[in-house]
Amino acid sequence: MSILSVARRGFLPASTLVAAIALSNCTTSSLDVTNPDVINVSAVDNAVGAVAQRNGAVYDFTVVYSGTQDGFIVSTGNMADEILATDTFFDRLLPNERNSTNNLPGLDAFYRNMHKARAGATRAAQVWARIKPASKDTLSELFALRGFVEDFFAETYCAGVPFSEEVGGESVFGSPLTTAQMLARSTASFDTALANAVA
Repeated sequence: MSILSVARRGFLPASTLVAAIALSNCTTSSLDVTNPDVINVSAVDNAVGAVAQRNGAVYDFTVVYSGTQDGFIVSTGNMADEILATDTFFDRLLPNERNSTNNLPGLDAFYRNMHKARAGATRAAQVWARIKPASKDTLSELFALRGFVEDFFAETYCAGVPFSEEVGGESVFGSPLTTAQMLARSTASFDTALANAVA
């Protein structure tokens, strides 16, 4: 009998014993997580949360304006023939050909991102006004961001876009707005931004 076969016979029971001990100490409690993807409103209703929401609103606006793929600049420039699509993405080619369909995921994402940016700026402005009322420059910035997005809606889409609100943590769905109503909302947001602007 070789030394190798003796070592193998001794290794098998030892490795089985080590594996059994390791598995007996395993529990599933480390896998129990309560709502890992949900942040409670009360968790961000403080000074740190106000800054985080402001940063989120600025990021959401950046995505809408310049896009992670196609934002306001590319989408509207493509439709107005200011940008020529030379790639193979239907989200760019079909609007450029005035042949859009209801199945363009990139444009759906653009629309959702615009709503997300408007709602985020509104939410951040409400928290900022309550938590940091003396910091008017950031409050002005948040209302300006909201005003720009409301203006983008009026310029990009025909009448019929609803602006929903959050009241007490619940969504209150808005009625479809005309283009004039969207522009009036945008003007009101810019007026609030100017009223809070720091010279």
